[in-house]
Amino acid sequence: MSDTIAPLFSIMLDGEEYMAQRLEAAERILAFESPPDAVEATKAFLREVYKNRTSSSRDKLTAIELIRKAEDKKTAPPQTANPMEGWADRLGAARKEYLKTLRAEPQAKAPKAE
Repeated sequence: MSDTIAPLFSIMLDGEEYMAQRLEAAERILAFESPPDAVEATKAFLREVYKNRTSSSRDKLTAIELIRKAEDKKTAPPQTANPMEGWADRLGAARKEYLKTLRAEPQAKAPKAE
């Protein structure tokens, strides 16, 4: 586990912390790229919160919202394509096509000088 995820994990699992801080730590684990085992453990924690009869309604709703965001692919930011990716290949292909057109055109002959 990375050195940035471990402290969040520690806060999330610390029963002496306020639940709001524990849920915030869980949110921060899920908000960024995290190892799969950390994500699954965080989801398990959130399931425990919303299934716990003694949890407040606010905590249950927060836990449900966080787990739904983590599981919903639509809320993930779209991966944008790099417009420069493959540019050299496209440029090379265009150049080859252009050179073919130059070779295919008949060469205009200069008029003969008499």
